[in-house]
Amino acid sequence: MLKEAYLFITLLLMTSGVFASVPMSIGNRGSIIVPFYNNPKSTAPVEGVMVAATASVPGLNVLNTSFPGPVSIFPGCTTYLHVDFEIGDDYNLINQVAEITINLTHSSPNFMPVSRQWVYKTQNLFRTMRGDCLEPDNIFCGEYLSPDTDLPSTEIVFDGPEFVNDNGAIFIATYALTNIIGGDTYVDDSDISGVAITGYKLEVQPADFEGLTPVVDSIALPEGPHTLYFASRDYAGNTEAIKSSTIYVDGTAPGASLSLKADGASPSPW
Repeated sequence: MLKEAYLFITLLLMTSGVFASVPMSIGNRGSIIVPFYNNPKSTAPVEGVMVAATASVPGLNVLNTSFPGPVSIFPGCTTYLHVDFEIGDDYNLINQVAEITINLTHSSPNFMPVSRQWVYKTQNLFRTMRGDCLEPDNIFCGEYLSPDTDLPSTEIVFDGPEFVNDNGAIFIATYALTNIIGGDTYVDDSDISGVAITGYKLEVQPADFEGLTPVVDSIALPEGPHTLYFASRDYAGNTEAIKSSTIYVDGTAPGASLSLKADGASPSPW
């Protein structure tokens, strides 16, 4: 038997040439790209390579602009088949759940595997999707998750007393530590790359993310008012817009005359 032809299949979901950031709508199109690679150690081409696609719901239409094959693929070569689809006029947009099944086959009996099936499922009308691969006899052969395209989110957590007055001003004690914590956004059927770096800057607004100082530990702020700028970037390169908070560090004992006030509001209660 000839050496196995290595079959790779990935999905690139595009709306106007970019990954969808919102669920697709009527008239939007996507494309599933199916690369087929023949091992250079093979001694013959793989003949009759082709894909066939079916959609699970009415109005999710496979287009005739698709390139399903059949084609012959010679050793060391890759051919890119693709399945194009569109959200048709008769699609019920209330239904955000859909599937596209792709069967990849060839007609060369000496090459293994003889076929693969990928089932792509979406729960949010192709904003994200998951693909599962099965070979004959239900042998699992891989999975796909949409790439991480969502921004991380950063929050401030205080280790010690804090008080927010009616005007939204934040007061903390001098011994309270300020923690700047970044987290990546979870979306169903999407890869989560994780936060690569969280940064901050005091008092002076930075021009961009590179102007922030990486967070390595909790911050002890001196007494007085402070403006804190902060943001995070994940390993996929998604960068959060810089946010800011004004924090009043109050070291005056209760009952004494306090000078730290925000917009004329009452100071903190300690």
